[in-house]
Amino acid sequence: MNDWVQQAEYKSEVIIDIGFMVQESFYFGPENGFTPEQYQELREALPVPDFEMSGNFVLTKNLAGKEFLLAEHYKAVVAMHEKHCKDISKSTHFWNRPIVFQENDFCISFSWHDRFREGKNVLESLSSIQDGEIYWDRDQGWELEIYGQGEFLFAREWDPDYEKLHCQVKFDRKSVREQSQALIAHTTEIISYLSREIGHDHWT
Repeated sequence: MNDWVQQAEYKSEVIIDIGFMVQESFYFGPENGFTPEQYQELREALPVPDFEMSGNFVLTKNLAGKEFLLAEHYKAVVAMHEKHCKDISKSTHFWNRPIVFQENDFCISFSWHDRFREGKNVLESLSSIQDGEIYWDRDQGWELEIYGQGEFLFAREWDPDYEKLHCQVKFDRKSVREQSQALIAHTTEIISYLSREIGHDHWT
């Protein structure tokens, strides 16, 4: 077993969720060669529902009964792309990503994940009953390892280039597996609803 696994701090009541991007404005300026001032000024306001937010994301746990408001927001996003002749396939407005956290404590936000196909892969890994490494990913100055052993999952998020540790935790596996399995189905339902309302699946 890796040394970091043995040193991981136990966390209770860990929550698994998927966050959907909700931005307050739409940037319609040039895609390249723009100044910071242009990026701030060349914008139109978007309708932002009164959601409880987690940064720029609304979590599925805060969407119950309000999915139609999220659909209205995305309809406005689509209209902005059409108005300003922007390529919607390159849009960041439809980003969604998993999040593993404990309230007022640690948070693993999978910052390099943008679509549910990636998030679903994370959730399926968290649902695994295998021991050993069940998930690993690395990008610019970021690495995440998730390891399973018996009734626990262990996670380390850090910057391997500078050896800067963000979190090193362990948590109950059964709860995480149940949450992850339920979340796959629930998020799939939300995306199916949004896709019907918008006319296209921009999230998967």
